[in-house]
Amino acid sequence: MARRDQWIFSDEEVLHTPSVAAGLSASDELRDRIRGVNWLLRIGVTARVRSDSLYNACLYFHRFYMRKSLQQHDVEQTALTCLFLACKAQDAMKHVTQLAALAVFKHRSDTAKAQGRAMRDKEPMHIKDEPDVVRLQENMLSCEITLLRTLTFDLAVRQPFPLIVDAARSLQLKRFDVVMMHAVLNDSMRSNIALSYPPLVVALVAFTLPSAVADEAYLSGTYRDINWQDQRWLGAFGVDVSADVSDGHDNGDQALQPGKRSRSVSGDGDATANNSKRMKGESGSGHTNVHSSQEVKADYTDRPNDANNNAPSHTPTHTHAHHLLMDTRDAIIRFAMIFRYLDRDVRARQQANKGRIAALLSCFPKRHDSVWAEDEILGSF
Repeated sequence: MARRDQWIFSDEEVLHTPSVAAGLSASDELRDRIRGVNWLLRIGVTARVRSDSLYNACLYFHRFYMRKSLQQHDVEQTALTCLFLACKAQDAMKHVTQLAALAVFKHRSDTAKAQGRAMRDKEPMHIKDEPDVVRLQENMLSCEITLLRTLTFDLAVRQPFPLIVDAARSLQLKRFDVVMMHAVLNDSMRSNIALSYPPLVVALVAFTLPSAVADEAYLSGTYRDINWQDQRWLGAFGVDVSADVSDGHDNGDQALQPGKRSRSVSGDGDATANNSKRMKGESGSGHTNVHSSQEVKADYTDRPNDANNNAPSHTPTHTHAHHLLMDTRDAIIRFAMIFRYLDRDVRARQQANKGRIAALLSCFPKRHDSVWAEDEILGSF
């Protein structure tokens, strides 16, 4: 019998985290998670951390707070430690002093800017021996031990991006289509969808959502012409849709639900380094190279979780595409929850896109017992 993946959480678990149990509202928890991820991305991008390491760091961060509370563990310090650990785990080391100095420098720069004065020091490493930096790096090293124990030393992460690259190549999409998908994937780091769904579902969210949130002028005609209701596009992800075609989608509520069955996707976590370029700016959205050095397969079946196996799987077998699209619909609406916490310009753009998002959702089957209220969430931003 397949073991449940310890990092795939049910809706109930996501809604009742240690932070919520300690008195924090769900909306405040999401706000604080976004704040932590924004800080992580800001420091990571400035330090020129690889995008795959950034993704892993954000996932470590979200997983940590499924077992520890935000009230007891400082968000920014935890975020920095996750960044440090992710770089170390992927042999893309950034020294703890470098990250600590950069974090202190950024805080001082923000304060100086708010006060309308210039910074005395122009380089972060000029302050590396100051007490604030030394204290922060000591705290990070102490936090690293807590982080490792909380994550049960399970640092292997399967990346969604190689799946996106392979699908885009299969459908002969353009480079900038993949850039938009990578931008959505970057933004997904702020949400908690990777806590409930395997990389295949996260990849499907990043693959489909640009059709609803990106300027159509930046999308190729080939991508714009995809009919999301015609499930054959899922074949680009290795999904066999023939069963759904033959049974008329009569699958009801037997869809895979987060945390109820083990779901895992094979992919090479390090392949992202070969497929994407470093994110630009501090917003977390950036550009990517669509070249992929290897084929990456995916499956959506029950099988034992092998966190140490990053090799591509054999030819995939899938449950019904109908089930997969139910999860994708829920994941998209959960992704949309982050919009209300982003800056005013982003909220304004996505308010204008509500109709497009709703239209995309309508292309996918809806789980009748979903706890995610679509109308309420779309109306919240």
